[in-house]
Amino acid sequence: MTPTKLPELLAALAERLPERVQYLPAEAMARVKLWGCWQRVYLDETGDIVTHAGASYLELSLREECDAREWEWELEGKAGKVVATVWNGAGGAEYCHLGITPSPAHALACAMVAALSGEEEG
Repeated sequence: MTPTKLPELLAALAERLPERVQYLPAEAMARVKLWGCWQRVYLDETGDIVTHAGASYLELSLREECDAREWEWELEGKAGKVVATVWNGAGGAEYCHLGITPSPAHALACAMVAALSGEEEG
C-alpha cells in the first residue's frame, strides 16, 4: 500500500530514487536533486513542507524524474484538491491521489511512489 503522509513518501522516494531524493528525518528535511543541484526541503512538526520554495523544489524534481524516465504525468486541481496521475512504462500503471492537502508536490509524491512500486512489481 502506498503511504500518504509526506515523511513516509519522502522515505520511500529516498529508498527508490537515492540519486534524486535524500530524506533526513532527524533534521526534519529532505534534499532533492533539481537541475543537477541538491535543494533543501524543510518539514514542520506536522510533516508538511515549510516553504513554497521547498514544495516547488520537490514537485519540479519529481517532474524532472518522470520526464527522464519518459513517463507521462499530469496534475489537475479539482475543488480545492490536487489529482496527480503518473503513467509508468511497466504496463501503464496509473495512480491518482486526491491530496490530503491541496499540494501538487504531495500529490505527485504519492503518484510517483505508487508508479515506482508498480514498476518493481511489473
